Amino acid sequence: MIKEKRLELIKKIVNDKKNVSVKYLSDSLGHAESTIRSDLNDLNRAGDIKRIHGGAAKIDDVADSKFVFFENRLSEEINEKKLIASKAIKYIEDDQSIALDGSTTCYELAKLIAKTKLRLTVITNGLMVAEAINNNPLITTILIGGMLSNETFTTEGSFNNELLNEVNISTFFFSSRGIDTKTLTDFNIYEVRLKNQILNKSRKNIALIDSSKFGSTSTSTICQTNDVDIIISDDKLDEKVREKFISKNIEIL
Repeated sequence: MIKEKRLELIKKIVNDKKNVSVKYLSDSLGHAESTIRSDLNDLNRAGDIKRIHGGAAKIDDVADSKFVFFENRLSEEINEKKLIASKAIKYIEDDQSIALDGSTTCYELAKLIAKTKLRLTVITNGLMVAEAINNNPLITTILIGGMLSNETFTTEGSFNNELLNEVNISTFFFSSRGIDTKTLTDFNIYEVRLKNQILNKSRKNIALIDSSKFGSTSTSTICQTNDVDIIISDDKLDEKVREKFISKNIEIL
């Protein structure tokens, strides 16, 4: 497909749906996510659409698209995320101090944690994660400070160094945009820096990665794959892919 035709199709899809993710456009048009990101940047510069975190929005609907975009991310691979969360909660014990990133997979985990009788301290930079557990009186929630991203509903920036130096973290649960047998990657450098800080602080690191992320690579490296203690995925993960990780002595569930 020539670029001009692809740009017209992307513009039509964005205007029809009001907001879409890069992944949705990539799957719909059959082009690599890197190509779609480049196209969205071109359309954004031309004033045809508005580039937002992880996707694009119709110009007239940018203000309303932010929470809708988060909801759309929640709906992507929702059954897989719920399955991953149900596996992950088995690694949480009473009286632990744990950290959750602001990903939609950790949001599903937070909803399960909120229903338990576990006494926990939960450290997170995700507003939706904090909101999900806040009504449980047995859970102490520590929200990491920083600049608020009103597209991902997370805090980011370098304001959290002092806090992280003062807390102990038993287990860090986090997600990534891409993963292979060498690295876990993401496209938001501020999120990557924060995750890297917590990874170095935590005694155990568990990556919650749905099967659609395997084989993808994003802008910045969070960590080496062998820095992670356990990777939890869903039942759709190709067995050959799973075997590649196992052959590298990487535990994957």
